[in-house]
Amino acid sequence: SRLPKLCVVDLDRTVWSSHNAASTQPPYRLITKCEVKDAHGETIRMHADTLQVMKALKGAKCRLGIASLNNNHERCCQLLAALGILSLFDAPLIKIRAGHGKKDHLSEIQACSGVAYRDMIFFDDLKANVNTASRLGITAVQVSALLPVQMLERALNEHAAAQRSRDFFDSWLVRPRLSPAEPSHSRKRSNRSEE
Repeated sequence: SRLPKLCVVDLDRTVWSSHNAASTQPPYRLITKCEVKDAHGETIRMHADTLQVMKALKGAKCRLGIASLNNNHERCCQLLAALGILSLFDAPLIKIRAGHGKKDHLSEIQACSGVAYRDMIFFDDLKANVNTASRLGITAVQVSALLPVQMLERALNEHAAAQRSRDFFDSWLVRPRLSPAEPSHSRKRSNRSEE
């Protein structure tokens, strides 16, 4: 099966543990490869697998985007940079702003990337956002413990299953064409004669 061409992630409670990165205070100080502390000493962490997950996707020629309802774009980007992952994302596909749901974010990412919804995967901690993405035709997975490698495996399995289903129905709906020398009424007579 074809791998997804684009992976879109939420930030708060998906890429990192903070419920609202806008409430944290830079500068950020790297403590471990997946943890930073802000100016007030608050720890913000990624899952230990997240960097591996993102690098694996990039290595498979899958682009990375962000769809976040956080209202502080600059602070989120500072935090991404402190965690060492900002450069993995395509800048035009980083959509961080407040709003009502993720439909507009995802529509803009689709328009900017040119990637069909069916060729995307999406991770978010909120069921409503996962449902929105699914209705667009995106393979969407709700996360509960950030982004371990098991979440990537689940998304890839669901994406492959959706592709197999679409490919089956696409091939089933294709009807054989009649040759120009054989009009449809003659084929009908031929079929009846064989009964």
